[in-house]
Amino acid sequence: MQTLEQFLTKHPIRLDVQPAEVDAETAERWPNANHYRCTLTNDANGYTFDVEFHMGSALTNEPTVHDVLETLAMDAVSAEVVTSFEEWADELGMNSDSRRDERIYDEVCRQNGHLFSLLGFDAYEEILYQTERD
Repeated sequence: MQTLEQFLTKHPIRLDVQPAEVDAETAERWPNANHYRCTLTNDANGYTFDVEFHMGSALTNEPTVHDVLETLAMDAVSAEVVTSFEEWADELGMNSDSRRDERIYDEVCRQNGHLFSLLGFDAYEEILYQTERD
């Protein structure tokens, strides 16, 4: 196993962070959070993608590439080890009858595709299964 810092040394990913406006549902779910639009870029393959990132109000610094990739990797593993939304919801203690929870699952799956494109197959597998997370 390697640390995320070791992974990032081998696979440098750039991060641009901007404050973000959020929709009413997100603002209601995270009333005192800090909301960001994070752009991840891999100069090796030219791939870039944007992701919303939310941090509790006690965390006053902007997110780092470590924060964002660690969260994306944890989310990715949660969806990679199941075969359906219902199984994912059950594994995470969520409601498989909730359309909101299904939208979250769909977003995790969409982000997984972007993370895969950002990193490529080998690095994607490496960050999911061979990299320690905090």
